[in-house]
Amino acid sequence: MADTPTVIPRVRNPEVDQLDQKWRDELVDIANNNKARREREQQLAKDREEGVARLKQYAKERGLVDSKRNADKIAGFIERNFDRLSEANVDATIQALQHELDWRITPKATNIDVWRPGDPLPDNPTPQQLAKSSVEDVVAYRERARMLVRK
Repeated sequence: MADTPTVIPRVRNPEVDQLDQKWRDELVDIANNNKARREREQQLAKDREEGVARLKQYAKERGLVDSKRNADKIAGFIERNFDRLSEANVDATIQALQHELDWRITPKATNIDVWRPGDPLPDNPTPQQLAKSSVEDVVAYRERARMLVRK
């Protein structure tokens, strides 16, 4: 039985084991921090893309002029009031700066009458307009509609 290898028992040093465990814990913390950082960076990139898309939508659909002046005002407002560019932050910025920004006025846009709650109802109100109107306005509309039908 001389050919059988003998196993030498490992001598455990508690200080080395403690340092080894501390080192492993630090590696796990680093990995978790890297993962959280990557997720945060991905979210910021996604928010930035959505914000830029929203600005392009304002330019295309509502006539926001794509100019350096507008860009500087929007960027400055976002830097002062928000932590990043995102769709919600762009909406809030446009709302706050709508009278200071440059807009293209289209012929269609000048002919649009905007109805607001409290205004008299139009001849063909939408269900949303009826729902947002006061009872008196709805009664007045119905009376007016009956008068038009009788004629």
